[in-house]
Amino acid sequence: MKKLVLILFLLIGSLFTPIQIFAEEEKPNVTSDYIYLYDQTTGQVLWDKGSKEIIYPASLTKMMTALIAIENVDNYDQQVLIDERIMAGLKEAGASRAGFNVGDIVTIRDLIYGTLLPSGAECTQALAYTIAGSVDGYVDMMNQKAQELGMKDTHYVNTTGLHNDNHYSTLYDISLLLDYALQNDFFKEVFTSDTYQAGISKNYPTQGLKMESTSYKYINNPGSNVPYKVTIEGFNGSKSGYTVEARYCLASSATINEMDLILITAHAWVERKIPSHYLDAGTIYNYYRDSYQRQMIFNLNDVIKESEIKYRFLDRNVEWKMDEAILLDVPSDPNELVIEVTIPEVITENIKKGDVVGEVIVMAYGEVIYQKDIISNQNIRQNIILHSLANAVDWIQNNILVSGLIIIVVCGGIILVSRKKH
Repeated sequence: MKKLVLILFLLIGSLFTPIQIFAEEEKPNVTSDYIYLYDQTTGQVLWDKGSKEIIYPASLTKMMTALIAIENVDNYDQQVLIDERIMAGLKEAGASRAGFNVGDIVTIRDLIYGTLLPSGAECTQALAYTIAGSVDGYVDMMNQKAQELGMKDTHYVNTTGLHNDNHYSTLYDISLLLDYALQNDFFKEVFTSDTYQAGISKNYPTQGLKMESTSYKYINNPGSNVPYKVTIEGFNGSKSGYTVEARYCLASSATINEMDLILITAHAWVERKIPSHYLDAGTIYNYYRDSYQRQMIFNLNDVIKESEIKYRFLDRNVEWKMDEAILLDVPSDPNELVIEVTIPEVITENIKKGDVVGEVIVMAYGEVIYQKDIISNQNIRQNIILHSLANAVDWIQNNILVSGLIIIVVCGGIILVSRKKH
């Protein structure tokens, strides 16, 4: 009966033990089937929905097309003639065009802008013939670069992104491409531009072809007359894509609350006339603007915990310091952020330099977003005399207890025997 009462008491007591409960993060609803969002600076992944799944990249392909040209041309003002070979088959394939036509003499710079901003297929073809001598040769250069960048699940068969079952990639691979490409100053200049004015040519003899980013019609352009517009604070630029098989896809970047974000989305769909990839980008970026911020969790050499070293006369306390800074994107709501240091308050054993003494754990919405072992950078030894004395006291206490139990048992046995004799 007493045992039952004790168990009930413990159970009732546990009901009143405070337990921290985290709400599961409710991410916004979007139409894109695949989403990959991460911080380019910290490498922290904020949203991953199918980033390793094979997708058709459509015109996101043209980021690689432009990059190959940028890295393989010394003179961006080199002139190129747009001829019939370059234009062949583009209209029949339904490829998007920047607006150049047969007879125009343009520069490599014009072609790179035309590739990324209005997504001009004639520009990609012109780059291919000029730099590699053929489309196939240029595609080989694209595939070689993909392998160099670690894009293991990517294969190109054309420069335009027009559908082909053997032309595929993943959101993760595309993020590797964009991350790398944005480190190139000229690529970044083009990628983040809204408009570009090409030089005069045969078909544009007055002022040249004016190009506009396809994204600029829908993002941060209050003067645009399209019915669906998005405002994204800190938006840098993007490359969009669409085919029937790929649906809407978008590769973009934004700097929000000091977070250097890269967002890749794919396979978005509502209706053909609605640019759902832009709407998704606005929804996602604005959610993280309102819900997340970059925060320095610990600076280099910050003291993260003090421990008492048992069995020492002097220097009984040791300070544990961070050997690196921890900079993370975390929830703006402090109730959804937990920072835990698991180093013991009291250390009762010797520690060698290089031993793991605990770890730092950072959790957001109950999920671990950072975890690091804390390594001792020194030997910590206890006083052997104090340690021996403590062990001796423990031994005596334990043996006294055992001896007492033996005496009780023996005495009880004697009493029982005596009673039986009487």
